[in-house]
Formats: sequence, structure tokens, C-alpha cells
Amino acid sequence: MDPTGPNASGLPADNLPFGLEPSLAVFDRATLVARGLFGGAQSLIVLVKDGVAWRSRYDEGLPKRDHVAEHVIATGEMLWIEDARVHPLVKDEPLVNGPPHLRTYIAAPIRLQDGTTPGVLAIF
Repeated sequence: MDPTGPNASGLPADNLPFGLEPSLAVFDRATLVARGLFGGAQSLIVLVKDGVAWRSRYDEGLPKRDHVAEHVIATGEMLWIEDARVHPLVKDEPLVNGPPHLRTYIAAPIRLQDGTTPGVLAIF
């Protein structure tokens, strides 16, 4: 893969955090499996570095911070939000109250072999 060319998300590879170019194929497979398990849902990988969220897809127009991903990274616990309109963590978020009107949001921590959690697999 050309390190400066676009990845599967259409984002330039030189914008990837952590030198992730080799991981893009794994991210694509993980999100495809997640979408297969939750018919009609979308999925993506969210990584957070220095308070800025990098998303494997659908990044355009989204906020630079992802409070749900930050929460899951901090706790190390999976989060299942059935109705975002009433969940205290996200009920006031623009993506819940306006387009795309997110309702369900599931985030599973991605734990690395060294014990760190740099991000989440998100399904919405």
C-alpha cells in the first residue's frame, strides 16, 4: 500500500495514527464481521490519540473527539447503548439529536497485547 495514498476509508494513509498502515485490512475485516452480526448496522474502528479520534470510515463531518470511545478506553468495558436519546453519556450529542439521529451505539474496547486500549470497535 502506498503510505500516502488513500486507505479503505478514503483517508490519506499519512493521516493514520500510530503508524497503522498494516492494520487497515484487519480493521476492514473486523467492521465487516460486525456489520454481518448486526444486520442494517454500520461499524467502524475508532482510535483516540491525544484526545483526537481517528475513524476507519465515515470521518467527514464528525467531531474530532469521540466521548463514547474515550469512555470505553478509560473504563476498558464494553458499552451497549440501546436508546441514545435517554442515555446520559450521549443524549445531548449532536449526532443523536440531529442527523444521522443515532439510536443504538455499541462500543467494544480494542486491547493490544501490551495491555493498552487505543480504541474501540463501534457499531451503530
